[in-house]
Amino acid sequence: MESKGSQRFQLSLPNSKWKHLTSRAVQALKDPRIIRASLIYRLAQTKFRFWIYPSYWKYLGKSVLSPSWKQDASTKPLVSNLPDTDSRRYIAAIPNQWAGIGHQFTILNTALIFAQRYNLQFVYYPLSGGWDQVFGLGEGETQYLDLMVPFSQVLKDSSLQLVNLPRTNTNDDVENSNMIRKDDPEGDKVLDGIINAVCTENNILFHLQEEQNICDQTLSADILRKKYRDQRNKYPIKNDFDFEKINVAVHIRRGDVVKWKQEKTANWKARWLENSYFIEVLKKVYQGIQSKPIAVHVYSQGSIEEFEEFKQFPEVIFHLDEDAFQTFHGMVLSDILVTSPSDFSYIAGILSKGIKIAKMPYWHFVPQNQEWVHADQDSNFDFAPLMSRFCN
Repeated sequence: MESKGSQRFQLSLPNSKWKHLTSRAVQALKDPRIIRASLIYRLAQTKFRFWIYPSYWKYLGKSVLSPSWKQDASTKPLVSNLPDTDSRRYIAAIPNQWAGIGHQFTILNTALIFAQRYNLQFVYYPLSGGWDQVFGLGEGETQYLDLMVPFSQVLKDSSLQLVNLPRTNTNDDVENSNMIRKDDPEGDKVLDGIINAVCTENNILFHLQEEQNICDQTLSADILRKKYRDQRNKYPIKNDFDFEKINVAVHIRRGDVVKWKQEKTANWKARWLENSYFIEVLKKVYQGIQSKPIAVHVYSQGSIEEFEEFKQFPEVIFHLDEDAFQTFHGMVLSDILVTSPSDFSYIAGILSKGIKIAKMPYWHFVPQNQEWVHADQDSNFDFAPLMSRFCN
């Protein structure tokens, strides 16, 4: 018979939750970085978030001795000039190889944006799954594997100094399980101070921490689009769009999020949208655009029976469980892209010159302009950008 004390502390979780926790434990045993990343993430939620970084204590000392240099780094403009390659001042990050390609991309893009902001040389770490050839992020860039041994503090070039930057821009859990990444002015000041006032010498490799992610991923859009366009010139990806029509790509995230929903994994609701949301968005598109025929392309995973309601539209093409590269390229080429709560379609939206309709709120910054349109939970959105482009 169990004592009252043992009953009080008995842990009761559904089988699906135990399955998820067991899976994460196995992953951690295979890759200890998961444990380190989890600890850094949890520390980043506290007031002690910078304390484990020697560079932060140097920053504090500089602040006391020379307070006049401090500025608001969140408003610091991106530099337009190229970094001085002779200075050998680098910035690098390693994407989470367990994460999806959209998530991996945002980690590298964060390093690219910081390189622009602080006039540093971007260091490229390979993506998984053959995506290097798709994005071309590493073309013409310094390669991580030439400078440092991955997942260590070991530099291959002894003339370089390694500076670990504190993690900033952490996630916050908000109502309805939405994950919103907020701006971090304090963290931006710390990074700016370390890079521009504390570690000002040459021959430095600044290294971002696990899961470091900047809120506004669109800041490097021009660079990303050029790299992607150059890659397509060298490595074309098949696409069968009829460009005499308005091609509307609809990304419906299923796959991983279906599993998370079944296991009741934390925050699955922030990544799940019912088919009805997309149906209502498409109805509004059809009501507003009558100047040209519309072809709807549904990109998702699963059986066609799960998307029967989309057959109400005059022309709908289902791209279910298709090649990921072709799926991504189709979203980039679309005239209108209806995104999911997913970095996969968000990144496609950054590369696309079409109009993007994005459900808000979203964990990254989404502009509101002639290319990006915000939709609410009832599928309502401002139709003016679509009218301007397609109805004149």
